Amino acid sequence: MAHDQAALRPTGCRACGPGQTSGAEPNQAATSPGTARSAPPPEIDAPEIKRRAYAHFTSGRLCAEVMVATVLETFGETDYGSLVKAASGLSGGIAGSTEELCGAFTGGVLAIGSFLGRERPGDEMRDLGVTILDFKEKFAEKFGSLNCGTILDGLQDQGPHLGCARMTAAAAVMVAEILREQTGKIDLQTIARRPRPKVALGTCPFSAGN
Repeated sequence: MAHDQAALRPTGCRACGPGQTSGAEPNQAATSPGTARSAPPPEIDAPEIKRRAYAHFTSGRLCAEVMVATVLETFGETDYGSLVKAASGLSGGIAGSTEELCGAFTGGVLAIGSFLGRERPGDEMRDLGVTILDFKEKFAEKFGSLNCGTILDGLQDQGPHLGCARMTAAAAVMVAEILREQTGKIDLQTIARRPRPKVALGTCPFSAGN
């Protein structure tokens, strides 16, 4: 399904305000040289990504942890222990309650943020917002909900553990494909060092450039 990037573009949020911004349009600033952070795969190997995800499940990891580890490995990252640790409490719809957002979704958001998130306060985050909203729309369309319990109810015929593993593996492929699409506009190798427009204090960094 094709997604209109303009339609997905965040327009401000209740937490940040209407999204006024200062500075240049995102992605127009020159990329500064720096140490390569991660190389995008030449193409998305869906069976290999699913194999990695199943291997992580077999090792004892849970959905959000699996998403982070699988996606980061796909893009050549190896030092992801802290991020997997941060994802642990998100698994099972928040601490295994199954009442909140699916861990495969929140783990995917963490994985996307590890590439497109910011390190300096005041930097814009439009690319991050657009990418996460694209993932959110595709995830909800494919799995019917963002809620852990609702998704599990639809997987009863497979058994909750096997169904969750299959769903998480498919979600990992989804995130990898979305990030791979981004490499046409953003170089993931230098994203952490890329100069970004600044936003004024109190305005929404997800809406920069609107």
